[in-house]
Amino acid sequence: MDSVWFWVVFHLFVLSMIYVDLKVFHKKPSELGVRALCLCCLFWVGLAAVFNLFVWKFLGAEPALTFLTAYLLESSLSIDNLFVFLVVFSFCQIRPVYQHRVLYWGILGALVFRLSFILLGITLLQKFQWMYFLFGAFLCFSALMFFLQKEEKKDMNKSLLVRIAKKLFRFDHGEHKGRFFIFKEGKYYATMLFLALFLIEVSDVVFAVDSVPAVLAVTSSVVIAYTSNVFAVLGLRSFYFLLAKLKSQFRHLKNAIALILFFVGAKLILLPFWKIPTLITLLVIALALSLSIVLSFRPVKKA
Repeated sequence: MDSVWFWVVFHLFVLSMIYVDLKVFHKKPSELGVRALCLCCLFWVGLAAVFNLFVWKFLGAEPALTFLTAYLLESSLSIDNLFVFLVVFSFCQIRPVYQHRVLYWGILGALVFRLSFILLGITLLQKFQWMYFLFGAFLCFSALMFFLQKEEKKDMNKSLLVRIAKKLFRFDHGEHKGRFFIFKEGKYYATMLFLALFLIEVSDVVFAVDSVPAVLAVTSSVVIAYTSNVFAVLGLRSFYFLLAKLKSQFRHLKNAIALILFFVGAKLILLPFWKIPTLITLLVIALALSLSIVLSFRPVKKA
């Protein structure tokens, strides 16, 4: 599965799935209800499960278990991306009918960033064993910051990324009709839709700094690490639109993500001395996510 033909066919398949997602599933995203969105999410999960069967057939049971663990890990860490999407679209005042266009290009960018980061990470780990400790410590620190992060509204106009974007481009705050750039009064202007894309692409690079070291705690295989990332990213759009409708019902997911980050960080630090079995990693991730979902659906006690 590491031949040139595999990578060519795999990426053609991925591009075709992105096209199906854009033209079939989310052609009119604002009209999709919770049930339809749940079916879309199940489709992407099922697609990953089918690919996992191919991994099992061609590579064996252990790589298949590793793929499942890496996929679940990357999917759980991607949840935080979704919360960022909500904030960005709200700030840029992007209507649902145009959000899918931003996410489409965001996913294409994410695929390039993830592959680059994975290749770089594996190369560093192979050449410098002390990088295990560095990556692991970084993940543990990220988990702690994630857990201590308070839910508060921030003025994004004051954020560094927004200020950089406004220095690089002229922005028009008017109607954009789904365009990233418009020509007006003899000048080109970037629209708020482009600002949303810029913020989402940069945020994905930031999240890749967490997610790539995390998946390297599970596997050092480029095939498993990259394909698990791809399948996790492919389902992001559907999961985002579902989360946008049910965001108030998943209040404990962030704590689960922090716990998972800390666990894989500790696993990465211990990796040169003791390899925690993949099955245990899978069980920890599944248990953390399951408990967070169960607790989220418990009624909140009124003071």
